[in-house]
Amino acid sequence: MFPQINENRSISAGPPIADLRTVRLKSAALLLVVIALSALFSDRLERILAYRLFDAYQTLMPRQRSSAPAVIVAIDEASLKAHGQWPWPRTVVAHLLDIIAAGQPAAIGIDIIFAEADRFAPERLQEALPNLDPSLRKVLTRQRSPDIRMAESLRRGPFVLGMAGLEEGDNRPPPGIVPMKVWGGYPALYLKNYRGVLRSIEVIDTAAPGKGLLSVNIEEGITRRLPLLSSVGEQPVPSLGLALLQLASGAPALDLQVGPRGVIGIGIGDLFIPTTRDGQMWVRFGPRDATRFVSAQDILAGHVDPQTFDRKLVLLGFTGMGLLDFVATPVGERMPGIEVHAQLLENIFEHSWLSRPAALRAGELTVLGLLGLILVLLTPILKPGRSALVWAGLIAADLAAGVFLFRFGFLFDALMPALGATAVYGATMSMTLVMTEVQRRKLQSDLAAHREVAARLEGEMEAAKRVQIGMLPAVSSLPVDNRFGLAAFMEPARQVGGDLYDFFLLTENRLFFLVGDVSGKGMQASLFMALSKALCKSVALRAGDDANITPAEILTQANRETARDNPENLFVTALAGELDLETGKVTWATAGHDQPYWLSMSKRQVEQLTSKPALPLCVIEDYQYSQESAWLVPGDILVLITDGVTEAQNMAGDFYGSNRLITCLSQLTGAGSAQSVIDGILSDVRGFVGEAEQADDLTLLVLCWWGQKVHQIS
Repeated sequence: MFPQINENRSISAGPPIADLRTVRLKSAALLLVVIALSALFSDRLERILAYRLFDAYQTLMPRQRSSAPAVIVAIDEASLKAHGQWPWPRTVVAHLLDIIAAGQPAAIGIDIIFAEADRFAPERLQEALPNLDPSLRKVLTRQRSPDIRMAESLRRGPFVLGMAGLEEGDNRPPPGIVPMKVWGGYPALYLKNYRGVLRSIEVIDTAAPGKGLLSVNIEEGITRRLPLLSSVGEQPVPSLGLALLQLASGAPALDLQVGPRGVIGIGIGDLFIPTTRDGQMWVRFGPRDATRFVSAQDILAGHVDPQTFDRKLVLLGFTGMGLLDFVATPVGERMPGIEVHAQLLENIFEHSWLSRPAALRAGELTVLGLLGLILVLLTPILKPGRSALVWAGLIAADLAAGVFLFRFGFLFDALMPALGATAVYGATMSMTLVMTEVQRRKLQSDLAAHREVAARLEGEMEAAKRVQIGMLPAVSSLPVDNRFGLAAFMEPARQVGGDLYDFFLLTENRLFFLVGDVSGKGMQASLFMALSKALCKSVALRAGDDANITPAEILTQANRETARDNPENLFVTALAGELDLETGKVTWATAGHDQPYWLSMSKRQVEQLTSKPALPLCVIEDYQYSQESAWLVPGDILVLITDGVTEAQNMAGDFYGSNRLITCLSQLTGAGSAQSVIDGILSDVRGFVGEAEQADDLTLLVLCWWGQKVHQIS
């Protein structure tokens, strides 16, 4: 059998199995590289990408203040205008501290470093005025130092003085630091380390009961985290806010928890504050709030009720623009440094601080792996539009997870998985498109080659059709004889078919005819058809003028020959017959074929002749066929068909059938010629079939016997 070529096959959307496996393996390898790089450079990627995302979270969802543990006493523009530029005389500062302390606050933090003696101290004035009158110099000598006055105020209240960390120093921890119990490790390995501190002058520094570092952490120009602890030398030192909480709580010491990877958190009595591994806390910032502030000028002028400070944490610091103590925050506002400390205290009281545990970073890598794996598996087998929707859906889900977790205080870096998965998706899509293009070109090349083969095969099949049709006899091959008329028609379902017919004169008065149908269709059937026809004709012609050779004997011998070499186990239904042109006697033998139809001109009726059932050729090698005979009268017509006529189907799947054929033949009893009968049958069959595809080979052989009547040969 020749191969069947389908030129309408579609080109698939994705690469074939082997190429699909290649794309997935390369994409999976890329995914592993992306995960490894993300893990290796996690800190740098966090600073470059994640911090911007966390800032965006805070800008979109700033903390809404729900507590007011801290009151800020602001040395603002109005205070500077009323009492002169900074530094003020220490007596003014001491008076301010006395008023605040009288309000019974829980603790007072001073975000100011008094690093030099008061410029209005008697000794400073004497140095500044060397020509001062001796009597005045004597009076100044008896005056008490303003620094001592301020130190006395500090001793009377719960004050915490601020200190600034220095990169240079002698590595000695400052005196008076709150005791700290360390559990589980050595914190100096992880904390921000300063070699020294900038403190207030000795008389002031030693007077305050508490001390805390004022240093803040500015990353790329923005303050996001505040250190709760730093170290000076090897000594952990609390921040201003932490020292305030310790003093206000009355806890004798701080509990510092250290794990194998860094600081875990800090305990103050029953309160535990988790931190980053270097002792910092992510602050969830809210917008600036004027209700946090009380002007120092209003306090000094007696315009502030002392109850304002009752049990509060008070922070004293600068807010005047000229003093340049402003920092940028993630909510997009610049705030005074003292307000940043107030926001930290609010975070602690509200438990609203942000957290970024190590497990969350591992979760980000896991999410990257899952997103990448889904895209690696689906992108090569989906159309580009659908794979883009999958990618967009996964990225949206990842970003939504980041927003959802932020609402609960967790900083999830959704950008890292999103960008990593996007890189994997882009690479996978590119490789898929390249593979698809290579496949498309290969298929086009294959299709062109197949079309060339199909065109060559089409030419060969057309030549085979011409050969097959050429093997069938033409009516013109018979001698002119007015005793009979004959017409034949064959139309294969494919280019070549398995139907056959034949006719020739055995003797001057004996006309042999044959109709057959090979099982199957196409080239295989056509070859077997040619063999069967040739054998039947050979058997008939070898007998010559032997009158004993009958249609039954011809089929018997042909069956024996064809059955001997039949590896495909094909079979042939056939009807062989002989017409005596002198007497009108017709003799026929059938090998499983449809019986001939008899159109009686005298009776104007149609009947189908009958004979004993018989097996097709090539079923049993030594099968003996029998025959029947009938007498025609002048004008009678015999119609021989194959089952392609009666089994023709219309679009609804209905068969044409023998009853419809008999009805058609009844209308053709006066047709007048064999060709007219064929034309009438074909017209009726085609009208029934309509647009339906031909299912089987269709063959007709019509024989008219005119007797001695002179008639135009059809």
